[in-house]
Amino acid sequence: MAQLLGKIELEKMIAVTEEKIKNERFIAIGELSARIVHDMKNPLNVILASCSIMNNILDNNAVKKETCRINRNVKRIYHQINEILDYVGTRPLVSKVTSIRNIIDLSLDSLNIPNNIEIKINVKDVKIYCDEEKLATVCINIILNAVQAIGDQKGVIEIRSYELTNDVSIEIENDGPPISSEVLPKIFDPLFTTKQSGTGLGLSGVKTIIDQHNGMIIVNPNPVVFKIIIPTQRF
Repeated sequence: MAQLLGKIELEKMIAVTEEKIKNERFIAIGELSARIVHDMKNPLNVILASCSIMNNILDNNAVKKETCRINRNVKRIYHQINEILDYVGTRPLVSKVTSIRNIIDLSLDSLNIPNNIEIKINVKDVKIYCDEEKLATVCINIILNAVQAIGDQKGVIEIRSYELTNDVSIEIENDGPPISSEVLPKIFDPLFTTKQSGTGLGLSGVKTIIDQHNGMIIVNPNPVVFKIIIPTQRF
């Protein structure tokens, strides 16, 4: 009996040690990723600034078309960089008083919504103390997922907000296919994705940002609704 207990304790110690090593490796990978993506931002900023200068100097439609294409692709890379930074938690909150409408407008300005998708907005212009850029990133990820879920079919994405006692609720609903019972428990897991492209960090980064704001996010699978609840007061 004593031998059996000793074996169980040894197995527990080995499991704890392996988990500790695994966590230390994840931390090291996270720190390295953060350094790399921070370094990548500098040349991307140069590219964006150069495109802006070229547009101002050269009044040429062909040049403008190409610089717009460069801008879109650079912003796509920027979006993926921010997904990594949000996941590893290296971007601290830069909070200020803003409004829900500003956050939604920032989100939609960063996206190219296909013609087959209608955006409906029913948002109260509630003031909120938060990191405006990060909450815009949350909305961008959720809206982008909705666009990809709807695909080439005609569809609607509805964005709503409600003022609660000490919180504000933002709901983003789409009429694409429902989230399956197999996928639903995993959607906030890092590196989990049902898409052929992407980092698989978008929704896990979303969860990190909401946690940083002392908020919560709830997902309804059918119809698909992402409900974000954020405190309106300073935290």
